[in-house]
Amino acid sequence: MDTSTTDFPPLPTSSVLGPSPGGFSKAGNGGPSYAANVSAFSFKPATFPVTFYSPPQKLSFKADDLHEGKNIWTSALIGYSLGPRPYYERLLKAMQRLWTLKGSMTLLSLADGFFLLKFSTEEDLEMVLSSGPWFLLGKPFILQRWSPKFKPKRDESAPIPIWIKIVDFPLALWTPTGISKISSFVGIPISLDSLNANRTRLTFARVCVLISKDSVLPDEIPIDIDGEDLLLKVLYD
Repeated sequence: MDTSTTDFPPLPTSSVLGPSPGGFSKAGNGGPSYAANVSAFSFKPATFPVTFYSPPQKLSFKADDLHEGKNIWTSALIGYSLGPRPYYERLLKAMQRLWTLKGSMTLLSLADGFFLLKFSTEEDLEMVLSSGPWFLLGKPFILQRWSPKFKPKRDESAPIPIWIKIVDFPLALWTPTGISKISSFVGIPISLDSLNANRTRLTFARVCVLISKDSVLPDEIPIDIDGEDLLLKVLYD
């Protein structure tokens, strides 16, 4: 059966970006080049203009070059959870339940299991940073201030600060020596809750101790007081 070329429309020879790389226009034929087509359809947002700089052998950025970027992320913290990376949605909900903020916070995912927490107010940032350490989704969540030299690389050999509560702490041992010895059963004591230090709250001793990622966290601390055995319960904030 004879078919006419008019029965079928011709196939397109170019896309919206112009001819394919295999079909460059030759010089002198009057058609635009592939590069010209790509350039014509490039989208350049006015709010984020980019330009070309002739690159030297090594790129060098001084403090003045970092000023604009530092202002964007100055109210930000970097954090990561020990162990597997938590799901973004679950982590965000845990933070929203735990922290009462005066402003807003944006949670952004980074490489290697890191997260960036950007706060709208410095007051909220300081509250989160100073009120820790925090347990999120059952694991310690390590926080630090963002800096221009930050690289997403974990240091899980570093000591981890956590708060513990030792319930029914014997009043006779509510001394710097007594609290230090008993809390050392869990980790290295570095700080005592201010209410405990002033002896205005005696229901439990709240101590900040340093542990490692391989530390065994006991539920009880066995002690002997003048020949009598006792078990002190340990709770983890």
